[in-house]
Amino acid sequence: MDRPHVTNLAFVYDLPFGKSRPWVTSGIGSRIIGGWTVSGRAFYSSGTPLSISDSNGRPYRLWNAAKKGPIRDRIGGRVDPVTGDVSNPYFDTMAFASLPTPYMAQPELPHFAELRAPHRKTLDASIIKRIQLDERINVDIRADSNNVTNSSQWNAPGTNPVRTRTSGVR
Repeated sequence: MDRPHVTNLAFVYDLPFGKSRPWVTSGIGSRIIGGWTVSGRAFYSSGTPLSISDSNGRPYRLWNAAKKGPIRDRIGGRVDPVTGDVSNPYFDTMAFASLPTPYMAQPELPHFAELRAPHRKTLDASIIKRIQLDERINVDIRADSNNVTNSSQWNAPGTNPVRTRTSGVR
């Protein structure tokens, strides 16, 4: 679960309206627009390293299989109509060679630091209205929203280069 970059940023902001606030301090307006709080959380994490395997175990890596460019261009959505193979895999599936037998040991580490699953990022937000009914009794009404920006969250791709129809495809 190696993730070199993980960031959480939380925020809370009391809107400046209502009783004991700088603006609209009295009257019906104070009761309606006062007591609101906005809060949220921004989250980002880099992807986990991928572990490539096939029917004979971990294959030999011939070269760095990582591809550059936007994830949306590497999601494995383009399929050759004749062969059924994916033409835009997430990583270079030809960068690996199968071991001759399943009884051979691969000298490399099981995970490749440069070949990672897609990153995750979200922005969650809440708006809360606090209503004071009595000196000791408060009621909170809140609305929560997850992934406010509607950012795509891609899963890790298939990691068996022998299966050309699913390797490098999410």
